[in-house]
Amino acid sequence: MRSKLAVALTPSLLALSLARCSSDPAVIEPDAAYDVAVSDRGPDAEDSVVTPDADLDASTDAGLDAGDATRDASVDVTLPPTPISVRAITWNAAGADFGTVHAVAEPEGALAVFSSRGMQWLAGGIQTALDTRVMSWRGAAVIPAADGSATPWTVGIANDGTVWRVRDRMTLEDVTGRFALSMRSVQSIAVLNNNRVAFGYEGGVAVTDGMTVQRWADPAYANLVGAGNRLAARTAAGVRVFDATTGMQVMYALPAATGVAFDGNGRLVVTAGPMLYTESSAGELMPVVRSGPTLRAPVRSATRVWLIAGTQLALWQDGEVHPAPDVTVNATTTLLPSASGDVWVLTNGRLTRYGFLDSPDVRVWEDTVRPVFARRCVPCHLPGGTGNLDLTAYAAWRMNRATIRGVAITDRTMPPPPGMLTAAERTALSQWLDGVSTDAGVDASTDARSDAPTDARSDAGSDVRDASADTRG
Repeated sequence: MRSKLAVALTPSLLALSLARCSSDPAVIEPDAAYDVAVSDRGPDAEDSVVTPDADLDASTDAGLDAGDATRDASVDVTLPPTPISVRAITWNAAGADFGTVHAVAEPEGALAVFSSRGMQWLAGGIQTALDTRVMSWRGAAVIPAADGSATPWTVGIANDGTVWRVRDRMTLEDVTGRFALSMRSVQSIAVLNNNRVAFGYEGGVAVTDGMTVQRWADPAYANLVGAGNRLAARTAAGVRVFDATTGMQVMYALPAATGVAFDGNGRLVVTAGPMLYTESSAGELMPVVRSGPTLRAPVRSATRVWLIAGTQLALWQDGEVHPAPDVTVNATTTLLPSASGDVWVLTNGRLTRYGFLDSPDVRVWEDTVRPVFARRCVPCHLPGGTGNLDLTAYAAWRMNRATIRGVAITDRTMPPPPGMLTAAERTALSQWLDGVSTDAGVDASTDARSDAPTDARSDAGSDVRDASADTRG
């Protein structure tokens, strides 16, 4: 068995003042003191808590309490999983070419795709902006704004380790210096809470609240995940967890670990071979599921934890790993989180979105109305369009259905020439308008999938703004 070692990382923390200045983000000056030394309290910090046995033998795992005997026994048996049914929610209404996709981020009401063709911004599944200054990426996220504004920033990590912000929903801006990360190759990014974000880089980790940056010279956290005050990273020896507030670090000896994430409650989730471990209230890593196939790549999407089970997409929920039999993946597949609770499946640069559409009315709208929107309503009814009505979301169509029926079906004044509806399009739209339900499960004021369209081709590409040479402040 392996011991869980807790140590306090007590570096001379470097607090760097970050000017809250939107006009000049590069306010950090080079300083030799950036290379912060790490001191380790060593063996005296060892706890008595025990981690899982590396051989996955739950019956000899001293980390399980006596009260967990039934759970202990359950992990020795491969139980038949309960399958789930998920739906492919395609996201590219106009059929735009994104090349090889590397990462995505989901700011409210939109989608940013980072690929070999640059950064492409989508609203309602329609591409509205393009910036080609960077065309190779490591990751992306929506993070707390670093300039004091209330609107979160959408950022991408370029393949050269620089950090780029999407400014004004259309143009890329290098903000590496704002986070005191110049001359450091950033590998990963994790949002901790409403005002703190962590960057893992070659040689260490940086945590910032927009005003100060603290860094620890520990290369184990170059590729990290985070939640609350804690960071976690998978290493060759197991899993390391660091509390950025207290400076305490816990090392779980689990060399077979294939993935690490935090669930919606901020508890650690680790996969290793056919096993899934979760964190107990005492900080112990407990084996809770033994599956048949190998488990890997867990990611948290809102309150859900998705993962890969063998060659299938799966969901960790209610103490069970639920496979999605209709979704096949391969060894190259990675999962990316979605703010809606869906999951992005990335295989060889090809991106697919999966999730649950519980409302029949939403499903009909996705399948029949969204394609009409992509062909006939763009660009006038995109955000800020000349139509003065944003129709990129299901909720907007539902709340304005009487108006839409009047201008599109009764008066036939919309869309104006030459983009009038065909007879088939008018029929599809009319049938949805006639069948609009009042599902209790659908909140007309919100739409978690405002960027989740169906596959419809259009000429909307001519309305895309290329911001590659845009230098606006």
